[in-house]
Amino acid sequence: MSFPTAFTGHVLPRHYRQFEDGVATAPLAPATQGSIRYNDTQKTFQVSIDGAAYVNLAFAADAGFIGGNSGSVIVAAASTVYALANGHDVEGNSQVLASRPGLLSNLFVQAGFNTMDDVTVFTLRRNGVDTAVTLSIPAGSTAQFSDVANTGSVLAGDLISLEIDGTASAVGNLRGVAYGFQLATA
Repeated sequence: MSFPTAFTGHVLPRHYRQFEDGVATAPLAPATQGSIRYNDTQKTFQVSIDGAAYVNLAFAADAGFIGGNSGSVIVAAASTVYALANGHDVEGNSQVLASRPGLLSNLFVQAGFNTMDDVTVFTLRRNGVDTAVTLSIPAGSTAQFSDVANTGSVLAGDLISLEIDGTASAVGNLRGVAYGFQLATA
């Protein structure tokens, strides 16, 4: 299997890129907020958000990577938003369809702006039910966080969503959220 030496892609608001066998399924624009590349020397995919150092992701040859950002969606204190497709407060309006069975893993998240006064929890969901893939961003943090330990299984045809739960906060908001996760064939 051959891979491009390296490529990067801008994570456009409400536009998502899936990579199959190291090849992007759509053309990529220059990276400014988030990018993914294949490091041919290390034989790994790497992700970077807002110019931070690239972090290795453990990918199998049959893995896909799904990423995006929340665009203009604002997560207000005491609210819950779903971020994958169009960002919405109704989960059914913001789900993507799994094209094959597999495992969800390697969730990476970074907020561009965060004035929340308490933790914000990010959880990958399958058919409206939480998976074990989850992470928390502390109040006010714009650092990059990840869950690389947990997985969640999906079947072809399952609906996947990313829940952003800000209900622990009484004041503040979160926006400009860049995220990515892996869907590997089981």
